[in-house]
Amino acid sequence: VPKVVGQTGKRNSNWAKSECSVTKAKRLAKSTCLQILRTYGERILTDILWVRNLGQLGTHTH
Repeated sequence: VPKVVGQTGKRNSNWAKSECSVTKAKRLAKSTCLQILRTYGERILTDILWVRNLGQLGTHTH
């Protein structure tokens, strides 16, 4: 299990670096981006970026 967690963390870190590098267009600071990733995880961050990109924050439903 520790190996899986470590690999997942590394993947998320790499994903965050690539995803957060384009957040200027989405108006989300890189530091905020990384903080959200660490706190809430990749899925929540993806949702936030997706919603911000559409400019429909507050009306997002699953």
